[in-house]
Amino acid sequence: MQGLIRTTTLSLTLVATTTWADTHFVAPGQSIQAAVDAAADGDVIELGAGEHLGSVELMARDLRFQGQGPDSTVWRGNNSGMVDSTYSNVEFDGITFADGQGTQDGLFLRGGAMFFVGGTADIVNCAFQNNTAKGGGAIAANNADLNIAHSTFLANKLNGGLEGGEVILSIFSYLNLDSCEFEQNGWGSTGFAYGTVESVYGDLTATNCYFYNNRSTRSGAFSVNSGDATLAHCTFVENHPYANYAYDADVTYLNSLFMFNGGSDTSAGANLNTASSIQYGGCVVQDQQMIDSQGDNPPLGVENLVVDAPESVEIFGFLALADSPVIRSLATGCDNLYPNLDSIPDTDLTGAPRPWSRMVGAIEHATGSESNQCLADLNEDTTVDYQDLILLISRWGVTDTFDPADRDADGFIGLPELMMMLSDWGDCS
Repeated sequence: MQGLIRTTTLSLTLVATTTWADTHFVAPGQSIQAAVDAAADGDVIELGAGEHLGSVELMARDLRFQGQGPDSTVWRGNNSGMVDSTYSNVEFDGITFADGQGTQDGLFLRGGAMFFVGGTADIVNCAFQNNTAKGGGAIAANNADLNIAHSTFLANKLNGGLEGGEVILSIFSYLNLDSCEFEQNGWGSTGFAYGTVESVYGDLTATNCYFYNNRSTRSGAFSVNSGDATLAHCTFVENHPYANYAYDADVTYLNSLFMFNGGSDTSAGANLNTASSIQYGGCVVQDQQMIDSQGDNPPLGVENLVVDAPESVEIFGFLALADSPVIRSLATGCDNLYPNLDSIPDTDLTGAPRPWSRMVGAIEHATGSESNQCLADLNEDTTVDYQDLILLISRWGVTDTFDPADRDADGFIGLPELMMMLSDWGDCS
């Protein structure tokens, strides 16, 4: 037994109440539902290493499900989803949910692995693989609060249906994603979806999330319909047909990176927005366009947007931009758009420290070629001289693409850059 909590109240008499939290261990082959039925609220259901089969129903429960890590504990569906939770407060940690098959019950579409009506769910360090459903390939939520962190989603999809969410369908709910990876979801889907992660009549926040090679009918990453969303330090690479879609929504993109979305058939692959209020701050768009319902590219509401930034590099298997002091300046130039400074992430997707002077996207790094710290040395010969001055003058004026000469990243090379160059004149080795 563990987790002893004692509270004492003093009035006319002294009353002591003791609450115990028990751990119920479930070995592979044993019934998880039996452990749930035997548990009291506040208890822990510990799943041993190996494969577990079956599903559980939770009605107004308060439980924690603890695995031995997603590489060790695997929970598979048996022609059904694994978790059906109604007005419960539940936690999941260290479990892989695989091969679940969601069902439809009246108005409710049950996600391939998990379904929540009301209540809350905290999901940490979990993996979702090869789950299918007609709404929410991996997770479906209705009027619930979900927090998902440090989790991965691979090859989940819809097996029919029109409600959407190749991976997550969140309706009248709050969804928060932190440091999650989404890869190759939606391929082979037979359903209709506006997004891999679809939020309808609810609010969405996402930080340090990485979307690679996902697809749906409308977008390969987020879809926001009639709600608010803030997406910060996220990376979107090769998603189809767009990275994100918004309808009648208020969406803010901060310090995010868009690369090669939409495939080779179109350059308009970053975002498609219809009848929405969209704000971009400190973002980088590589070979992409961002289109609103009026066809403006870029749309209104843009601060510090860089198009066609420097070359990309691979860091721990993730695509990121090559290190650039100009991009770091771009990122910090939009700190005022965050709800508060505490909401700026201090680590990246991998857990690496993210300094105040940071890169855009989900990945922070100190790898690759060393950048020239003398920014005025445009020809990189370790000296700021007349050759750099000639290069600066030749680029004078409006710049529509990334240019290291644009020191203040305002899209115009002019007097401020000239004054900064003169102040750096001479040797800078």
